[in-house]
Amino acid sequence: IRFIGNRSSGKQGAEIAKCLHKLEADVTLIIGPVNLELAGLSKVVRVESAVQMNDAVIATGPFDIAICAAAVSDWRPKEKAKTKIKKNAIGKSQFLELVENPDILKNICVSENRPNLVIGFAAETNDLVTNARLKLKNKGCDWIVANKVNAESNNMGGGENEVIIIKKNEQIKVTRQSKEEIAKLICQKIVEEFSNNGASILLSSHIISEVEKVANSMAVLREGVKVYDETYETFLSKAQEEGKDLEDAFFAFYDRKETNA
Repeated sequence: IRFIGNRSSGKQGAEIAKCLHKLEADVTLIIGPVNLELAGLSKVVRVESAVQMNDAVIATGPFDIAICAAAVSDWRPKEKAKTKIKKNAIGKSQFLELVENPDILKNICVSENRPNLVIGFAAETNDLVTNARLKLKNKGCDWIVANKVNAESNNMGGGENEVIIIKKNEQIKVTRQSKEEIAKLICQKIVEEFSNNGASILLSSHIISEVEKVANSMAVLREGVKVYDETYETFLSKAQEEGKDLEDAFFAFYDRKETNA
């Protein structure tokens, strides 16, 4: 009847999951109560609380990449009422005791099977970059995707977003656009991260026998994941030779996968 929550729609996390799925990543989406179309995602785990989400992360891991986009509450009521809490006598205040929820992002970062890339989100009402950098340090993650959630921004619960991708030695400002486009840009940066580390995304219409060897060097791929005939690096190299913008090349690659699906 009464609960503590926020206006988060889950759209941004869902769009990132859809984008990675279209790029043939093996995606597990753990998501709270939402009203979203998630058809096409084969692994969806639905939860209703922070405790359930933390348990689901542990149960479905380990992961190569963890993207923590959910707006999880830091607190929960210590006691759950079995019946409706009735209004007290006039003039008498009601006190609600809260306890801390599990710190899912930090738990992932300090886990024995820490993913190769951990991306957290920071929803801030003020001092966006300062608070996001503190979160990056305190949680121990690799990136923070920071966005404002004050009343003027309409980012939380809306269809658009504007973010700053914060790394240890880099900041990338992404202008306001649809959450689908924001998701594509984040996925582009993930692909670039692994490409810069000497890994390749392979493309093929069938499963190759050496996929396990590839998976050892390319954290995005797991044994049994479909791969394609042409490497993403080769695709970008051709684009460079033709003088094309690399960002445009990524979206051309992404759109071609959608068309051929």
